[in-house]
Amino acid sequence: MFDQETARSIGVKVVPGARRELARILSRIENLVEVVTGIKGSRIFLDSSKRPERAVFMRRIPSFDMRVLHLVRDGRAVTWSNIKNLGVGVEAAADSWVADNRAAEQARRYFPKDRWMTLRYEDLCADPAGTLSKIYTFSGLPAGNGVPEFRTGEHHVIGNRMRLSSTSEIRIDDRWKTMLKPEQMAVAESRVGELNRSYGYGSL
Repeated sequence: MFDQETARSIGVKVVPGARRELARILSRIENLVEVVTGIKGSRIFLDSSKRPERAVFMRRIPSFDMRVLHLVRDGRAVTWSNIKNLGVGVEAAADSWVADNRAAEQARRYFPKDRWMTLRYEDLCADPAGTLSKIYTFSGLPAGNGVPEFRTGEHHVIGNRMRLSSTSEIRIDDRWKTMLKPEQMAVAESRVGELNRSYGYGSL
């Protein structure tokens, strides 16, 4: 399959300037990780950029032991979230979810099976402690003791709005089931249905 990574690899091989630029960018990323982990006294760096293309890009750094956590949510739920938060129509909202997860599935092909973990948001909400235990094992970390208290840590001023919340409780948000109008639900299902089912999501 010819994709963005294939095109990038070809470009790097045939364009000297591209090779130099790639080496420069990867070196900056590696240096950043070394500085942050050094300051924090940590051996693990979490990149939360959420773009699968970035994971494929960063796998080129030999000193990194890359592990990718692909968090997926029911496409109909994300369709509603996109409509609500981005102000887009149902078609664009659903297609955005499909595009993101298709890109993730393409990126998966560049990683060994034991370096890629797909996790469903709904499973995390249903069993936070059990799911976090699986993440610790996948990441090579010692098992945690239950669910960490989110509010005890420092958080950057930029980020998800949950950083401003007063609770660390993990709970599912399934308002989309009633907030999506029947006609919107039908359109969303027609667009996300096939990929949605591959992640184990069935009909309501």
